[in-house]
Amino acid sequence: MVHHVPITIGNEHFTVTCAGIDLGCFDFVLGVDFLRTLGPILWNFDTLTMTFWHLGRRVRCEGMGGTSPAP
Repeated sequence: MVHHVPITIGNEHFTVTCAGIDLGCFDFVLGVDFLRTLGPILWNFDTLTMTFWHLGRRVRCEGMGGTSPAP
């Protein structure tokens, strides 16, 4: 376990605790311990987005491979 690891996602900076696990093709997985620190999260699995508040700002993260909602 490594504590207080600084990471940047988009323009947002966070500090996480990491556990070394061989995950094959994945570089990094953010789990429930990290997600819990974000507070309430609005998920949209159609567009693969999550929206939350961080340091007083609304943050929207977009995943890869999402589909656009129907018009």
